[in-house]
Amino acid sequence: MKLGILSITAAAALALFQPAMASVTFTGGTSGTGLAGSATFDIVGSQLKVTLANVGGDVLVPADVMTALFFDITGSAVFTPVSATLSVGSTVVFGVSGPGGDVGGEWAYGTALSGGAASKGISSSGLGGVFGASDPLFPPGTNLSGPANIDGLQYGLLSATDNTGTGNAAVTGGEALIKSSVDFVLNFTGTFALTDISNVSFQYGTAMTEPNVGGGCTGPDCGTTNQQGVPEPASLLLVATALLGAAALRRRRA
Repeated sequence: MKLGILSITAAAALALFQPAMASVTFTGGTSGTGLAGSATFDIVGSQLKVTLANVGGDVLVPADVMTALFFDITGSAVFTPVSATLSVGSTVVFGVSGPGGDVGGEWAYGTALSGGAASKGISSSGLGGVFGASDPLFPPGTNLSGPANIDGLQYGLLSATDNTGTGNAAVTGGEALIKSSVDFVLNFTGTFALTDISNVSFQYGTAMTEPNVGGGCTGPDCGTTNQQGVPEPASLLLVATALLGAAALRRRRA
């Protein structure tokens, strides 16, 4: 009996050592029609993954192209962009992506934003000066189209259901665009929980005077307590190793 308890305890400790994962999804608009967006925030260890998708209808004009995600985060956690890559099943139309689907050179992460819909954001457009040269690109930051800094409509998001043959010139070949979502990864330091995220909205077009759609949180992790996961994983590994060793010694004696 004691051997079984030790084994179970060690297994539990090892399970705690596995990277903690949690997610919340913010949606706005009506999926499949008009302007609609989805943003899923996942915490994996000390990284935040954000999957941004245009889930609306057919894109006909630049104001239908999703170009930014705005949000607020309470607390003192500091975020640093790591990568921006095409989500599985997404493609660049009228342009190219970098190796492995990299599009980081066309998207920037902004903090302490002025003039935006929230204090933080991820954008493929300058939005009239809301995002600028001081806002870091997602590494490696390869310029795939247009100016070195983010600007204009290029590499904004079309919907998954968009007919790329319909609409005006800007959305039918005038600019490189992404259909339909991008995965962004940011490192963070300090204490951070998914419940710290608020004021999420989806921006369209190339100016703040164009549509902005608010997002509401869905899913079982909305409104729960800290989702960051387990601190001091090295300590947990030591405890699990010791427990497994004790179990093995007791087995030999038996």
